[in-house]
Order: sequence, then structure tokens, then C-alpha cells
Amino acid sequence: MKEISPKELLCFLDREFRAQAREVFLCHNLPLSERVEHFLAIPKAVFLRKDQTGKYEFYLEENPSKFREGDILLLTPTKANLRGKAIREKGQKAVFWEFSPRDQRLFLTPYRGRCLELEPGEAYTLDVDLPSFFPTYSYTSWGVGFLASERPQGRYLKKLLEGKIKPSQICFTPPLPKGEVNQRQREAYEKALSHSLTLIQGPPGTGKTYLLALLALALKEMGKRVLITAFTHRAINNALNRIGEISPWEKNLFKVGEPYNASELSPKVSLVLKKKKKDFWDWLAREREPAIVGMTLYSAFFPFASAMLRTYRRLQHLRPKRSRYLPLRFWDQLTFYVKTLVEESPLEEEDTFFDVVIFDEASQLLIPHALLAMVHSRHFVFLGDEAQLPPLLAQQGESPYRCSILEHFGELFPENKVLLDTSFRLNQELLHLPSHFFYQGRLKSQA
Repeated sequence: MKEISPKELLCFLDREFRAQAREVFLCHNLPLSERVEHFLAIPKAVFLRKDQTGKYEFYLEENPSKFREGDILLLTPTKANLRGKAIREKGQKAVFWEFSPRDQRLFLTPYRGRCLELEPGEAYTLDVDLPSFFPTYSYTSWGVGFLASERPQGRYLKKLLEGKIKPSQICFTPPLPKGEVNQRQREAYEKALSHSLTLIQGPPGTGKTYLLALLALALKEMGKRVLITAFTHRAINNALNRIGEISPWEKNLFKVGEPYNASELSPKVSLVLKKKKKDFWDWLAREREPAIVGMTLYSAFFPFASAMLRTYRRLQHLRPKRSRYLPLRFWDQLTFYVKTLVEESPLEEEDTFFDVVIFDEASQLLIPHALLAMVHSRHFVFLGDEAQLPPLLAQQGESPYRCSILEHFGELFPENKVLLDTSFRLNQELLHLPSHFFYQGRLKSQA
């Protein structure tokens, strides 16, 4: 049994923020060649054009950085050779979207809709930006506030995360999948539809996204409103596109986002823009029609954050002020503040908007990130692979909160976990090595 302390979670978030900020500050002061050696800069990307969806296209021979989708970058002219404070003062912010090695193309999207002032043919250096805001004053801390609160959903989630309550079994006959499945996929499919919490480990090429699509379609057929969420738009888009492929005439299939985050999205998926977001949430709560909706974790927290923002102004006197050195009492005051904010805000109950939440890339999600969507429901499906990319952290040292939500629940409820063991991508000879070293020899090939 793992004790979950909201105060320790807030401390963990703050340590990570400070570690990231320290790493960026130190890196910005280095010469460009050393910033590249630390994988925190792209030395030269030539701007080509801005496409119809609002994405910025660059020519780039190779990507020597560790940037991934969603990272916020600072663009400065390569010829200026800026470093230190000048990068932060003169850099234009953009969001890393994709690098295609085959086409040698880099794509960036606007940061919060802000247009970039770039010259075609000009070379730009891309540096990592500082973390945007203190996590202790942001959505992630407000999500942690649920665990400190006396709200029924908050108490339920805390007990579930501590293993004090077991996932429940839902008694009904699940509909047949809308596609062929192997034995392990069927086991995961039936478990996810009949249990309140299911963990699906999907190594590369084992049909994880395909299974996610089948699950979402089955849940919708059962009259459920399904939220599909992940850290990256790409994962969400891939899942929604696969649903559209399996069921081409599917109605009420939505993605919440902007055009530059949906350029690869199938026309079968309806895009809900920012200006229509509030009306869309009202429709979900009012009509309660079966639907499948994809959005990022932060977008999923929108209806709760909106209500909390109204209360936030009234409770500002409770919010402790930050200083360079934070006394121990700061964390008690902060925990009380987020607890009070959650308890006194006019928040909707769970299941108001969604009946089931499906998490993709769950092996990359920390507990505070997962909470942003877990507040919606008491029926969860987590898909990912702990043997692949874990949560990327800058802070050093041991902490019980360093693990992903998939790993956390896997240790608590191993009986609720299913490994997809059949690879459709690699033959048995190529599969032998990863299967032996990462999956205890349990994988087999159907390539």
C-alpha cells in the first residue's frame, strides 16, 4: 500500500520545476556548440514557409536535440549567435511539432496562437525555453488539490491511488469487437469493458492503438461518453483516425484543439475549436449523448479550471507567496489553499461530462498529470509500455512519485494488467532480442 501525500506531491512538482529551470539557465549560458552537446538546442534550421494549417516549416538536416512534441522553444537568428539572457529576451516562442528525417523537415506550431515573425531562407537557432509557470500555481497543483479535499471524487481517487480500494467489476455482457482480435487483445478488451480500472501494456507493433479504437467504439455502443487523452496531440490524432478507419460512418467523433494540432486528423473527426469549447462542454453535460472525444490532459481539466478560476479571485488571500527559499510552513499553506480552492469551487460531479477515460502513452504520465483527466470518471483504461520512454525528469534523487501512473497502478493491481504479446511488425528472429531483455521472453511474432 502506498501513502499518497498531497503536500509531498506539490513539493515534487516544485523540485522538478526548479531542476528544469536550473538546467535551462545553465544551458543558455553555454556556447552554442555545448548547448547542442547537451541535446538542448538545434543549431541551424532554415525557415521555408507557413502552411495553411498555421504550422511553420523548416529545413533541417538532422535533429540533434532531445526535443519532442509539445516542447516550447525559443527561436533566434543563427547569425546573431545569442546566449544567456539574450536568448530569453529576444527569442520567439514556438512549439515543437514534428521532425521528419526522411524529408529533412521540421514543423513548429504557434505558442498560444501567437504568430512568428520569420524571414523565408533565414537560419534560426532553436533553444529550449524556461518552464512557463510555477506548477504550484497551475492546473497540476489544482488537480492535486482534489486528493487533499473532502470531495467524494477526491477521496475516491486518493484511496484508489493508495490501493485502499480495489477496482470494481462491472457486470454486463460486452459487445463483440468491431474487428478481429487475438487472444491477448480479447482478454484486454473484455477486462477493460468489465472492470473499472484496466492496464494494458502494448509493446511496439502489438496493436495497442487498434485495441484502443475497438474499446472506444464498444464503450460508445454501450451508451458511454468516452474521453481519449494523452500528453501529445499526435497520440490522440492517431487514435481518433484509427477509430474512423474501423467505423467510417461513426457519429459524435470529436477532437478538441486548433487546426495546427489537427493537420493529420481525418475529416471523419469533427474539430472543436477553442472559441467553441465552452458550448461543447455544455452540450456534453446537457445532452449526455454517446460520444468519443479526444483532447490533451490540460484541455480535459478545462471545466474544472474555469470554475476554480472564479473562486481563485475570492481566495487569493489564502495563496502563500513564493520566496527564494520556501519555509516548511509554505507547503502546509499551499496544501490548504488548493484543498480549499477545490472544496469551495462550484465543480461538477464526476460523470457529468464523461463516463470513461482512456489514457494513451500512460507510461509517460506522472500521477499529477493523470489526475487532470481522472477527475472526470471512475472507469479508467491505461495503455502504454513501461519498457519504452518513461516520464522525463530533470530532478535527481529518489522519490515515490517519479514513476508513471501505469507503473504505479501496475504495482498495486497486477491482476488488472494485460500484456499484448503478439507483434505484427517484427519476425521472430528480430523480436527475440527485445523480448528477451525487456519482456521476459513473452513476446511472439505474427509478422
